[in-house]
Amino acid sequence: MRGDALYISDVVLDEIARAPEGLQFSLIRVVDEIRPLVLSESQETLALAEAYLAARVVPAGSRDDARHVAIATVAGLEALVSWNSSTSSICVEDDWCIR
Repeated sequence: MRGDALYISDVVLDEIARAPEGLQFSLIRVVDEIRPLVLSESQETLALAEAYLAARVVPAGSRDDARHVAIATVAGLEALVSWNSSTSSICVEDDWCIR
């Protein structure tokens, strides 16, 4: 992975596709502007996500979160930034959040 690149997973793109129309439009515009490299889910990342769930590294009801973390792990990324729409929080590896 390039250290200066931004990445997005196909899981995130699927989530954007399911977002409410107004939010979806805004998110697509941001993705189009930053042009991140797309990381694809694989059998390896799916197996790792299931292992995270089985080991309770990620809560049982958070399968998509496990998938995000697994994709980032397999890709060797150093940080994972997430946005929680229900709390309007942006977090980097759960250690640092803007609310």
